[in-house]
Parts: sequence; C-alpha cells; structure tokens
Amino acid sequence: MLACFFITFLHGFLVDLKYAARGGFEQAVDPRGRPIFAVLEELDQVMGADDKLLAFRSAEAGFYLDRPVVCPSDPDLDSAYRQRDPEQLRNFLQARGIGFILASEDPKYFAQSRTLFAEFVKDSNYVDTVARAGGYFAVKLK
Repeated sequence: MLACFFITFLHGFLVDLKYAARGGFEQAVDPRGRPIFAVLEELDQVMGADDKLLAFRSAEAGFYLDRPVVCPSDPDLDSAYRQRDPEQLRNFLQARGIGFILASEDPKYFAQSRTLFAEFVKDSNYVDTVARAGGYFAVKLK
C-alpha cells in the first residue's frame, strides 16, 4: 500500500510540474485548483462514512478523503482484473465493500491491465457518474 501511495504521489507531482511549466503555478501549488480536487470534493459529499473507494489516483484520495481507500494494486483485487463479465466484476467489488471508483479518462490508466474496468466504469447498467472534472471522474456502483 505504501508503494502504491508513493507511485501515485510521484505521478501527481509530475502532473503538477506540467501545470507549473504551462504557467499554472497556482494550480500546481494549491491542490484546490487541480481538477481531481473537484471530483474528490463531490465524492466527499456523496460517500458514506464506511463506503470504500477504489482509487486509481489513491494518493490524492487517501490524503483528501476521510474514507477507506483501496489501491488498485491491492492483492485482494487480483481476481477482479481477470473478470470477463461486468456483473461479476460489480458483485466482486461490492462483496469487498467497494462502492465507488475514482479514475482518469486517460486511456493509459486501464490499457496496461487489459481488463474490463475501462468499459465497466462507463457502463450505465452498472455505475452512475458522481463527478467529472478535468479528465477525472468518479462513479458509484449500482
């Protein structure tokens, strides 16, 4: 879990540098200026105290939300990546108490894993979009 935190933090730091290089230093320094923060604020409003979040940006989510956050590299999720049926994937996640997913619209987030997640998080039969801002989104499992 700690390794996941540092990897995600490093990625966030590099994104901040990109903002700063474009002249958006205020956004890079003040996290409230970053699009992911808007999504996290909305999640904070809709999540219950015991709801778990599967966060493909777990460093930010773990820092800003006072909720249980599950890292995508959690060994308990290994079989989730092998699921081929969206209903089975939803049931698998819900059985582990995961009710929300935070991710990026960047196709690289799911491309390497070649899993059902890329389609699943966009399928209105299984999820409702809770928030979307600047290339990030959060969904709630139905």
